[in-house]
Amino acid sequence: MKTMIKSISKFGRHIFTLAIIMLFTSINLFAQGNGAPIDFQANFLTFTSFVLVVPIVVEFIKRILPKDTSSIAIQIVSWITGVALAMLAWVFNLGFFAEIVIWWEALAVGIGASLVANGIFDTGLITWLLSLVGIKTEKSLT
Repeated sequence: MKTMIKSISKFGRHIFTLAIIMLFTSINLFAQGNGAPIDFQANFLTFTSFVLVVPIVVEFIKRILPKDTSSIAIQIVSWITGVALAMLAWVFNLGFFAEIVIWWEALAVGIGASLVANGIFDTGLITWLLSLVGIKTEKSLT
């Protein structure tokens, strides 16, 4: 039994090494661009793209938290992260937040994004509720 576990772990190491080599090869292939800067405002063009940013940032924050953090605490951190990102995007006038004038509208968008990112509501429902209040959730192309 022990020899079987050792052989599986050796095989796993070989697969892991192969995966790392493929990863570095693909990174080098994608890095051959024309050197254009990254457009961070593309993440804030619509409400849907903003909702996609929230879980990514939460995952980075979860790595900082201790391993024994309760799930309720992680949910609270997730909700606060969505609101904080919305308020920062509003302050820096990123994407559709540039068209939001009043702070409470940005707060409402942040709460809605947090609810959608946590799987409580659907993007279409939150977008509809925000449109009822008069909050635009897409950047106008003009």
